[in-house]
Amino acid sequence: MEEAKLFLAFPVFVISMVCVIIYVVYDLCLKPKFLRAKLIEQGIDGPKPTLIMGNMPDIRQIKSKELVLDAVTYDLNKSLSLDCC
Repeated sequence: MEEAKLFLAFPVFVISMVCVIIYVVYDLCLKPKFLRAKLIEQGIDGPKPTLIMGNMPDIRQIKSKELVLDAVTYDLNKSLSLDCC
């Protein structure tokens, strides 16, 4: 009885490990490539992602530059008017 369980458990284990490996390879390698290719096809290009941090440092740097360029200064001494009529 023990041999029959081991005989059945080993192929199940091997198949499940193969499925996990395929899922990890797809999720970590292939899916980002497909998404990046679709974005480039639409004309959206960005910094290349790295393995550990992705492209988050580059995105933060780009956002901070945009915030500085798009900053609007308001005169706090000027009165606020709500002329809607």
